[in-house]
Amino acid sequence: MVDILDHLQSLYVPMTEKQLASGGTEKVPVETVFFGGDQLTEERARNVQLARSDGTTTEERLDGVWPKNEDWHAIRIAYKVVIDILRKGNSVGDWGTYASNAIISGCGTALGDVLGDNYDKIREFFQTETDAFIIAASLSYFGMDKITDRPTKNCIPDYLKNASVVAKREWFHNQVYSMLEIYVMDSMVTLEEHSHMVEEFKCRDPECQRTYKYEKCRVRHEQKCHSLFAEDDQTTSEKYQKTTSESEDHIF
Repeated sequence: MVDILDHLQSLYVPMTEKQLASGGTEKVPVETVFFGGDQLTEERARNVQLARSDGTTTEERLDGVWPKNEDWHAIRIAYKVVIDILRKGNSVGDWGTYASNAIISGCGTALGDVLGDNYDKIREFFQTETDAFIIAASLSYFGMDKITDRPTKNCIPDYLKNASVVAKREWFHNQVYSMLEIYVMDSMVTLEEHSHMVEEFKCRDPECQRTYKYEKCRVRHEQKCHSLFAEDDQTTSEKYQKTTSESEDHIF
């Protein structure tokens, strides 16, 4: 996988020269190129980048390639996550549950395993249920009991009848934005709260600006390039040696 990512980056990622503060130059990607595959491929590519994350240059870190799940694999995984959370075998009689909605909408086969032969039926049910949620939210937002009623809330202004297409589109997008704020975003947390912040380890030499993803790489750099041996590193090493010695049973 290392060779594959290196090959893709060298051939398909446009690079440009960036001036460094030290006076030198470094090749950096003009834009990131997506590299898609199934879940296993994405995982292997991501782990390769993590292993190379302490490289000296952008090229060494393989930052020009962005591994991702291809759409088919991604949506399949998303369906499985939702089903594992929402589907309960004993909830068929409970109104509004996943199982009940699948039966009522005529998609009874959506109760099967998404990783089996039922994927198309499950996808059809998700599309139907999503449409139903959008319609229900729209009826509530515009104060309507059924789709043939006239809106009683957030009505279309009279001036829009003779307005430009741009003005009509802007009004419509504002309504969609408001609906998302009311019915969707209120129950979601931001991506930042879900993201895992990776701690970076800065070289402890005052004149060095290098940062590392792994502490051992920083220690190795400090010892090799700056002859810097921090006291806590020696303590950790001694502790490790002592623990290893105590756990050794000396049986060959």
